[in-house]
Amino acid sequence: MRCLKHQGKKLLLLELGVGDMTPSVIKLPFWNMTAKFPDTFLVTINLAKASAPEHLKGKCMTVCEKLSCFLRKLRIECSGKRI
Repeated sequence: MRCLKHQGKKLLLLELGVGDMTPSVIKLPFWNMTAKFPDTFLVTINLAKASAPEHLKGKCMTVCEKLSCFLRKLRIECSGKRI
């Protein structure tokens, strides 16, 4: 895994608009990385109702919203803040 060189650092995984049709392509690798690395957090943004796997409780947040609306709100929230 290429993520190993970043081990020990904080990592935020953003799953943007990923459906349930191909979980092995994006969802499962993201779930595995979130579970494996202690300072990793997963945010899933999708229109459909989403739920976090039980083993990721506390390390995953699901947002049911149109992606463009979410990103616009995020930009407004972050503008003027030092990131």
